[in-house]
Amino acid sequence: MRQRCKTVEDDMFREALANMRYKACTPSDISFLRSRVSSNIPGKSSINDTRFRNVSIITCLNALKDEINRLGSLRFAEETKQELVTFFSIDSLPSEDAKGSTRTNKQGNKQTSSRGPKTMVHSKIDLRIQKLLWEQPPCANTKLVPGKLSLCVGMPVMIRHNIATELCITKGQEATVYGWQSQKVNDINTIDTLFVRLRDPPVAVKLDGLPLNVVPLTRNCVTTTCNLPDDSTIQISRAQPDVLPNFAMTDYASQGKTRESNVVDLRYTRTHQGYYTALSRGTCAAGTLILGGFHPTKITGGASGALRQEFRELELLDDITTLRFEDRLPMEVAMADHRNSIIAMFRKNRGLHYMPSHLHKSLRWNKRDPFTVGTESMGDNFQWRLVDAVRPKKKLRASEVDMSNNSERQLVAKEITQTDNISSSELHLSKNISDEVTHLSPDVLIPVGTQWETNSCAYDAIITILFNVWRENPAAMTTKWSELNNDTLNYLTAAFEKHVDYYDHMGTNSYTLEQIRDCVRHELARLDREFRFGIYTSAHAVMNQLLMSQMPIMKSIHRCSNNHLVGRDERVTTSCEIMTYGAPVDYTVQQYLNNFDTTSSLTCSKCNNELIRSFSFACHPPLLAIELWQGLHAFDSVLRIDVRGLYREYRLRGIVYFGCEHFTARFVSENGMIWFHDGLLTGKSLVYETSDITTIPLDESILAIYIMI
Repeated sequence: MRQRCKTVEDDMFREALANMRYKACTPSDISFLRSRVSSNIPGKSSINDTRFRNVSIITCLNALKDEINRLGSLRFAEETKQELVTFFSIDSLPSEDAKGSTRTNKQGNKQTSSRGPKTMVHSKIDLRIQKLLWEQPPCANTKLVPGKLSLCVGMPVMIRHNIATELCITKGQEATVYGWQSQKVNDINTIDTLFVRLRDPPVAVKLDGLPLNVVPLTRNCVTTTCNLPDDSTIQISRAQPDVLPNFAMTDYASQGKTRESNVVDLRYTRTHQGYYTALSRGTCAAGTLILGGFHPTKITGGASGALRQEFRELELLDDITTLRFEDRLPMEVAMADHRNSIIAMFRKNRGLHYMPSHLHKSLRWNKRDPFTVGTESMGDNFQWRLVDAVRPKKKLRASEVDMSNNSERQLVAKEITQTDNISSSELHLSKNISDEVTHLSPDVLIPVGTQWETNSCAYDAIITILFNVWRENPAAMTTKWSELNNDTLNYLTAAFEKHVDYYDHMGTNSYTLEQIRDCVRHELARLDREFRFGIYTSAHAVMNQLLMSQMPIMKSIHRCSNNHLVGRDERVTTSCEIMTYGAPVDYTVQQYLNNFDTTSSLTCSKCNNELIRSFSFACHPPLLAIELWQGLHAFDSVLRIDVRGLYREYRLRGIVYFGCEHFTARFVSENGMIWFHDGLLTGKSLVYETSDITTIPLDESILAIYIMI
C-alpha cells in the first residue's frame, strides 16, 4: 500500500482499503469513508480547501473527465486572471478517403460525398463537418485526441503517450504549461510546439536553452474515428500535441500514481475494484477527499466466487514462493511445473484445511464455502485433439407451440427442461419438473427469452422479464408504462408488438427478441458511451435508463433524530429504480421501504448528531426495480406503497441475479409460476421451477422487479 502515515485515521483508512479489495467493507469502514466526503461544514475537509483546489479528480468515465477539465480550465484562467488561448487540431481525411468524405450513419450504411479525383495524400474536410469535429469532447473519438486545446500559462496538463521515456516524457506524466509556439493555418490558430514543466519527474531533465524540467511537445498526427452529433462516424487524421488538461483523470489513468492529495468522484464507479483503485492512490486519510458520496453496496456483500477463488490461489502461490525462497518447500512440490498442479500438490502436502496465516478473513474457506477444486487443479495432463463439428439440434420455440395439441405441448416441455451443463443446485430443479410442465393447462402462456450474444446478459435478463410481463396484457402494460414518458421504454414496447407479429403473422416488419434487444443496445449506446455495443454493461445501468421518468418518483429530506429544526434540503429522484443504502440484515423489501432512511455526512447544529435523510414516494409508478442487498431475509410477493396515505399494491414479477460476472433472471408469471432464464445455458427457452415463491433462491439476487396491480 502507498499509505505512509500512522495516525488513528490512517489505520482506519488502511483497514477500509484492505476490506474493499475483497468487497468486504464493514459498517465501521463505511462510517469512516463517509467522514472523508467533501462538506461545507466548518472543520471538515472541502473541495474548496487550498490543498485540494487544483488537484486532479479521479473519476470513472471519460465524458465526466472531459467536462471537469473544461470547467476546471475556465476556473483556473479566471482565478489566475488570464485568458484561455484555444488551439485547434489540424484534421484531414486519410488517403483512402481522399476521393470524398465517407461517413457511417447509425444504420451502419456508408455515405460518401464526392470531391473529385484524388490529388493529395490527405484531403480537406468539409467546413460544416470540421466545425462539428472541433466542438466534440476528446471522448468522442477513439484516440481521445482533443479537437481544440484551451490553455494558459501554469495550467496543469497530463501527457497522453510515451514520447521520450529517457526524458521522462511518458504516458500519465503530470506537468504545467510553460509556453508555446503557434501559427495560423487557414486562419485557424494551431500550436506548433508546447513547452511544459514536468511535475516531480523521476530524474531531473535539462535541455539546452530550456529551464530545468521544461521539455517541448510537438504535434503528433494519428488516425482516429470520431463520433458526430447525429451518431454517424468519420475516420480522420488529427494532428495535436499529446496532452490534455489535468483537472480530472480516469481511474484507469490513475493506476500506478501516488498522490499526497487524492480527490475522487465515485458516483459512477461500477465495481469495488474501481473504488479501490481510486482511493488507494492516496498516501494518507487526511489527504483523501470523496466528492458527492458513494454507494456502500458496491463495496459490501463479498466478491464473486470466481474472484474470491483467484485471490485464494494467489495467496497460496505467495506462500509457496516464500517457502521455496527459504528452501523449506518439499521437493515434489517444488518440481511441479504448472500453477494448478503445484497448488494441488502443496495442499495435499500441507493438508486441505491449511491456510496462510495472513489470509484475509473474507477469503478463508470452510465447509459452507469450500476451496474450489476442478479437474485442472488435480494436476492431470490433458491431451488436446481436434473434434468434428456437430450440427446443433434445432430447438423448438416455446412461443410456436400449439397448446391445443397435447403431444406437442409435452414435446416442448421436455425440451425446455433438458438444459445441458446446468447443475441441479444452480437451477434448484425438482425431480418432477418435467411431469409438472407436461401437465400444464392449454391456457398457460409459456414464456420466452433471448439467446446470449456478445456480453448481452444484462439486457437478456431485463428484456426477458419485461417482455413476458408485457405479453400477458399488452394493451394495459403499454398504456401504464407510457406514463413514464421514457422514449427508450416506449420504443421497447412498440418493438414488442412487432415481435408478436413475428410469431402470429410472420410480417415483413417483424423482429425476433434478439433483434429487439440489439436495437435497444444501439439506442442506449447512442445516448451514452457506457452502453457501447459489445462491451460489458451492468443490469443496474440498463434498468435505470429504461425506468427514468419525466416526473418525480421519490423525494427525500433531512431530519434530526432528536427532532431539532434543520434545513430540509428536499431532493427528488426521477428513476423507478430504487437504490438501497445499508439495509439491515434480515430485512424484507417491505420492511426496508417502510423505514427508508440513511445517515448523512451532515450533522445537526444543536445536538451534533448525524442528520438522517428520509425517503418517501412522490407518486405510484407503474413498475419498480428495487436493488437487493446481501442478507435479504425473503422476497415479498406483494409490496404496499404509500403515497400520502394512499396505498397501492405491487406484485413481484422478476428477479435479476449476478454471479461469476454473469446476469441471469427468474420470471414470475401472473399465475405464480416461476421460470429460470440464462441466455447462455437455456438460450431462448425458460425452465419451469416451482410455484412456491418462498423457495426462490436469495443468493446473488441484485434486482427485484415489481409491477403495480
